Amino acid sequence: MATKTITITEEAYNKLKIRKKGKESFSDVINRTMPYSDWEDLVGVLSKKSADNLMKSVEESRKSWDEPMRFIGKPKKVSH
Repeated sequence: MATKTITITEEAYNKLKIRKKGKESFSDVINRTMPYSDWEDLVGVLSKKSADNLMKSVEESRKSWDEPMRFIGKPKKVSH
């Protein structure tokens, strides 16, 4: 198998490192977490309706990032 040497930032290295499972190589991590080699591979995977619903969900999720955090139920009291 042919190999290539790449240079990545320490930040990128650490992101890859925390995703490693067991004796997995960095190539294995990249292939597992980035299964598509080109965006064109994804064309036609979702129907128009599914793609629209996904986009709406993503947009709603992004809006919630700007909202203050809300508790579900009553917040727990911390005893000192």
